[in-house]
Amino acid sequence: MALAAAGLLPITAFGGSDWALCGAGFQAPPAPAVENGGDAGAVHLSADDADLREEGVSTLRGNVHVRSGTQQLQSDVARYDKDNERLEAEGNVRYWDQGLFVTGSRGQLALDSDEASAEDTSFMLLDLHGHGTAERVEISGSELIRATGATYSTCNPGDDAWLLSAESIKLDKVADVGTARNVTVKFKNVPIFYSPYLTFPLSDKRKTGFLTPSFRTGGEVGLEVRAPYYWNISPNQDATLVARGMTNRGAMMEGEYRYLTRRGGGEIGVEYLAHDTKRGDDRGALSLRHRGSFAPGWNTDIAVDYVSDKEYFEELGTQLTISSIRFLDRRADLTYSGNRWWAQGRMQSYQTVDNTILAADKPYERLPQVRFGTAFPKRNRRLHFGLGGEVVNFQRDSSVTGTRVDLEPSVSFPIRTPGTFIIPQASLRHTQYSLDNTAAGVSDDPSRTLPILSVDSGMFFDREMRIGGNAYTQTLEPRAYYLLVPYDDQRTLPVFDTGEYSFNFAQLF
Repeated sequence: MALAAAGLLPITAFGGSDWALCGAGFQAPPAPAVENGGDAGAVHLSADDADLREEGVSTLRGNVHVRSGTQQLQSDVARYDKDNERLEAEGNVRYWDQGLFVTGSRGQLALDSDEASAEDTSFMLLDLHGHGTAERVEISGSELIRATGATYSTCNPGDDAWLLSAESIKLDKVADVGTARNVTVKFKNVPIFYSPYLTFPLSDKRKTGFLTPSFRTGGEVGLEVRAPYYWNISPNQDATLVARGMTNRGAMMEGEYRYLTRRGGGEIGVEYLAHDTKRGDDRGALSLRHRGSFAPGWNTDIAVDYVSDKEYFEELGTQLTISSIRFLDRRADLTYSGNRWWAQGRMQSYQTVDNTILAADKPYERLPQVRFGTAFPKRNRRLHFGLGGEVVNFQRDSSVTGTRVDLEPSVSFPIRTPGTFIIPQASLRHTQYSLDNTAAGVSDDPSRTLPILSVDSGMFFDREMRIGGNAYTQTLEPRAYYLLVPYDDQRTLPVFDTGEYSFNFAQLF
């Protein structure tokens, strides 16, 4: 099936300085060395043999070199019309101008207007990491190139992961835009897309316009067409609007807005389907993300998700950054990190997507939660005092709710040498609850106090070795950790957010 569309190909496909699909080593042969001095505006000619005339056409043969301003040309033969400031070159033509290199079988120069043309050419745009071939190339200065029967790619010559093949291509370096007509996009030399008209950025600069549409069929939506439009609002803002048509569901609008300021950045995503033709109702989803810093040491982190129904993801899919389909997070964090203290305040609730989930299986909301702790430097062979704690209010419908205060002061004495360490530590953890909606005969203020002792120790061994002429460093780092926590019957304590630890390396120590 052939697909055709007109639009702007995305930056990630063709522009940018991150040539992810291409290798390195993109360069052209250096231009001939030029001696300093002389009239910069004059035409300089040299060759093995020349028939020079004061008027009319002069002919140069063998190792021809022409220089005019920033333009340089080499060829086997050249004819120079001094009266009209025109030059025609034949045989192994090579042309250099600012950031541009062209080879061809024939070439013409208009020395009074910085215009040039060539046939059967290959060209390189060095500052844009672009290259191509053409039956004919027309050059206006070094800023505008028109190519007929052309190809274009930003990969290394001979290793083109992607390639444009077109009836005509115009590369405008001033506008930073390329335009192609009757173009085929190839990936690994396999045609994957055709369009009668296409524009694309020449660099990593963003450009407002239609992006490449996508097509697919099958599943719950039937035949689907997505037509995205990219809006480059300003250097720190952009948006993408998508018209999504589905034969089984109707017309849907999707939108994403991104912003970045000195105080932070984020994105807002919206999807809305007015009247699902299969279900007969309106459906949609929302995702909001923001991360910022409004003062030294102070940071904010906000995440809000919403979806209209539990079948939304399964039936319609989503382009939003939503990871869970059972409970959607709604969270706002305020964090402070200083030289000796840190603290975090959080408000967190959830949307339960599946309303058939029992109340006892829903997560508790934290309204609010405050965590804090010390961040004192741990000096060697010095007593180190620390404190960590949390105050949180748990809420959930038709359940035991309440406040939990958790404090854990500690003292440790690190001993470190270049090859060993041992860190004994003692702490006391106290947890106090204040509960509501408890059953008859159940305490509404249970607590626990646990002394905790630990010793963390390790050694470092390393040696230099050689294998196959290569140098290696072999290391061995044995580590031992002892933890003593006395048993305490905690069946009277409510389970708000307790879960079983997963077994991994981080949990071992």
